[in-house]
Amino acid sequence: MVFSLLVDPFRAAMSQNRRMKPNARPAPKSRTNSALPGRKIRAERLRSARSGAESDPIKLLHELQVQKVELLMQNEALRHSQDQLERVRDRLLELYELAPVGYLTLDQSRIISEVNLTGCVVLGGTKKELLGLRFERFVAPSDAPAFHLFWRRLGESTVRQSCDLQLMRSGGLPLFVRLNAVAIPRHGRGPAGARLCLTDAGKQNGNDQTLASTCEQMRNLVHYLLRLQEEERSRIAREVHFEFSQALEALNSLLMLAQRQLASGAAGGTEPNVADIFRTMSETIREARAAMQNFVSVVRPLVLDELGLLAAVESHTQELRARTGLEIHVRFSPALPQIKPEVATAIYRIFQEALKNAVRHAQPTRIEVALLKEQDELVLQVRDNGRGISDETAHAPQALGILGMRERAMACAGTLRISGSPSQGTVLTARLPFDSKCRARLQDQ
Repeated sequence: MVFSLLVDPFRAAMSQNRRMKPNARPAPKSRTNSALPGRKIRAERLRSARSGAESDPIKLLHELQVQKVELLMQNEALRHSQDQLERVRDRLLELYELAPVGYLTLDQSRIISEVNLTGCVVLGGTKKELLGLRFERFVAPSDAPAFHLFWRRLGESTVRQSCDLQLMRSGGLPLFVRLNAVAIPRHGRGPAGARLCLTDAGKQNGNDQTLASTCEQMRNLVHYLLRLQEEERSRIAREVHFEFSQALEALNSLLMLAQRQLASGAAGGTEPNVADIFRTMSETIREARAAMQNFVSVVRPLVLDELGLLAAVESHTQELRARTGLEIHVRFSPALPQIKPEVATAIYRIFQEALKNAVRHAQPTRIEVALLKEQDELVLQVRDNGRGISDETAHAPQALGILGMRERAMACAGTLRISGSPSQGTVLTARLPFDSKCRARLQDQ
């Protein structure tokens, strides 16, 4: 029964063919069938199969089934390609909407036809409010001639055009922007529109100012370090001249005196009294040695290399306590791990500078020093009860001592933070990783 249902339409076609003229012949096949697209070729094959239905209806049924399978496969391929195109479109649309700069599309009348979310923020409105408005509405009156000249250049050139404009956002707030645009070409005179990119020129100017300020701080720091270097050299020269030269001169005078007494004693037959001379020479040598040790400890504390960071901090604290009379307390973590020499040097120099700044500027009566281990970091904290410091002073370009401490911490991949308030004291906290690979240039200065 199923077969009869399939074959009945072809029987009707056969009866229709019998009513045709006896001399009617099918049209000759075109010689260009091989160049037809696949769909046309299949239609031609279907017509050929129908014309032969009188002789073989089973063959026509087979051809129809083949055509159905091919159409289903093509439909599935088209659906897959459409899904891929929609996913790509969605990704591109998301990138367009969430771009960090404003994108706009203007038609030939300079009316906004497209705008992304950042463009809405720059112009100060929603998409519903901005679409359909002329862009000149947002241009400051003083910059309107510059924008018209920019638009004319855009229509006369195929390359990107740029200009700086002052825009008036919704609410009357001014905004300086950098405008980059390319024309949408069309046949005829003038552009069919333009695609615009808006960037906040104020942020760029702020970045330029920050960079200039940083460069100025670096120049000041270099001059400061050079001045310190010259002062250190002058101090070393004075110390060598006054301490060691005088000690050597005194030893030379005592030796000449002992030589004269020995000569006079041999001539007169009396026992030379040279014991006091040698005793004075010994005291002079001890004083010269103590001065040399003190001088070396200032230039480079040997206790830091020989006994480690904790002993060096304790030694410097005792010396400062004896010299100034300040109440200084030191606290260490009970089990500090092995500290790399470069990390120890950086922490010690920061510690020295922090105490020097506290004594010189804060006028405290009490200083607390803590050297702690927090996870994988070595933490130095110096707290005083002096006048305090403001954030402006701590980050001022003239605060070169603080800048030097911050540079030492950054050279070891660490951080330095200073906080304080007037009459509440100052807290300095430096954090350096134990396994830091410090840049060596600042550590030995």
